[in-house]
Amino acid sequence: MLFQFGQSLFNLNLRYQSRLGINLLKLNCKQGQFVKSGGLSYLKPSIVIGASLAILVNGFYILATAPIAKVEGMIILLFTFSLATSLVSLAPLIKDTDNFILLLNMLIGVDKRFGDSFSGISTLEERPSTCPSQILRALCIFGSASNLIFLKNPENPNHWKKEDQITVIGQRNLPMYGSETGMSRVSPLYSRGYSMQKSILGLRFCFLSTIIFAVVAPYVGTLLTVYIPGMPLFLGSIIDRHVTPQCACYNIPQIIVLLIQPWLIFVLSSLMAFLIGSVFLGTVFCVISYLSCLASACLSLENTPLIFQSYQQLQVLVSQINLCFRPVVLPAVLCFITAINVFGTSLTFSPNNEEATFITQFFFAFVAIESKIAIIGLGTIAGFVNKTSIKNINKLTTISFHDTKARIRLRKIAKSLVPMKIRFVNDFIQISTPLVITSFCAKTTMRLLCIN
Repeated sequence: MLFQFGQSLFNLNLRYQSRLGINLLKLNCKQGQFVKSGGLSYLKPSIVIGASLAILVNGFYILATAPIAKVEGMIILLFTFSLATSLVSLAPLIKDTDNFILLLNMLIGVDKRFGDSFSGISTLEERPSTCPSQILRALCIFGSASNLIFLKNPENPNHWKKEDQITVIGQRNLPMYGSETGMSRVSPLYSRGYSMQKSILGLRFCFLSTIIFAVVAPYVGTLLTVYIPGMPLFLGSIIDRHVTPQCACYNIPQIIVLLIQPWLIFVLSSLMAFLIGSVFLGTVFCVISYLSCLASACLSLENTPLIFQSYQQLQVLVSQINLCFRPVVLPAVLCFITAINVFGTSLTFSPNNEEATFITQFFFAFVAIESKIAIIGLGTIAGFVNKTSIKNINKLTTISFHDTKARIRLRKIAKSLVPMKIRFVNDFIQISTPLVITSFCAKTTMRLLCIN
């Protein structure tokens, strides 16, 4: 089961959020499903929203009233735009947590449906009494009758064969169709050794990189706020404008800001990383792996209807992904990574940024690199869903059986299938979307550098 191989890292991310005081959901071990944690009070979200709005108002106030340089204005726009879009993208997660919980539970259900792909179908040889329908269902759940996993050690299902060789399963290993079912005898299955280790490693890398980003990025932002507390847009600049250092109460608001502002950065960064890295990319990556299993299937008259059923179940899962991310989250996230890439790259290579220190330059370079990775990774993974689903449909429409009636009927069903699309607003992400966004970022960055 693919998702279960990365579930420990997923739960580690949830425990890290609980350490920060944000408990949106948790895994119920008895039910094997995600549920609401019930530990989220109104005080902590109110502090996050209140402090974020204070920073946004302060940024717009400085841009409208204070005489600032172009580089300083870009710095304010970088933080203001990123904070505003992150708040917008996190609003559905906080308000409609049930939709995201349903998405994760649907992923667990689909993961169990495709579970034999990752535990090994070779156990069929050890159970010759299994009824034919169960064998065909298991073959379809795996994704194909031509891509079985053969184990070197049947007692260890995680020890898979890596040799690329043809293995023949004789008729003696499979129960025969006869007079009991009215179907023809099952022909031998010619199967190629197939390993899903790359998919498992990819999913684990996705979850692990999300945790690393959720831990490292807030420290970089917090270091910047501590090193330059009076930097425009930060809460410390409000205190410097209205309270003089000689005032007796000057230290009290400074201590409050020093406690609230870093915690705000940690909470927003961890929630954004969890929403995009763990929930969105993790779910979409699982869909791609399942579609790849179906795309490598060897079509036969017996297992093709079950392949159709599996494809339609994945369509339901993709529909739930679009329900959660299409209206608000994905448009806000794309605006977020595009804006911070443009401003971060411009500030990194700006010739007029003479007052920049090592920490600020490192922060701007870090933001530019991370946003570029996010554009390429998010766009490519989401666009690959559409590409792989088209590959499945094209393969199913070329069905060729001796039974003419069955071939015509299955081809009609195949032509009725539609490609899966990860949508945002009225558009969808294609495999070429990252190139379009990268081109837009490059053009906008060059214009800003020419203006400077």
